[in-house]
Amino acid sequence: MDEGKVIYYLELWTEYMNSHDSGLGYKKKSSGFLTGGIHSVEDWEEEGDIKSAQIVDKCIDDLSPIQRTAINVRWLGEKTLINPIMIDVHYGAALSKLSTKLQEKGLY
Repeated sequence: MDEGKVIYYLELWTEYMNSHDSGLGYKKKSSGFLTGGIHSVEDWEEEGDIKSAQIVDKCIDDLSPIQRTAINVRWLGEKTLINPIMIDVHYGAALSKLSTKLQEKGLY
């Protein structure tokens, strides 16, 4: 998988991580009427993006702690005492590993 595709999935993951979901299981949207199970294309795209973001999250959890930290610093703005040069080195390695892990989980 090329780096651009990994970046795309990291963007989805960042949006997912910053969505401020309450975690209570309530739907964020209410249709106001029953559609008989018909969904719009936008709903399907959103469901697919959420599923992809959850897969990315699991793949990131499988990285080494320093690689996970490097991604969190770059994409979520996490604060760390680790030298920024070391973050850069491990970020590159994390992208490479993440590319492989995403393909193993079925994201292309």
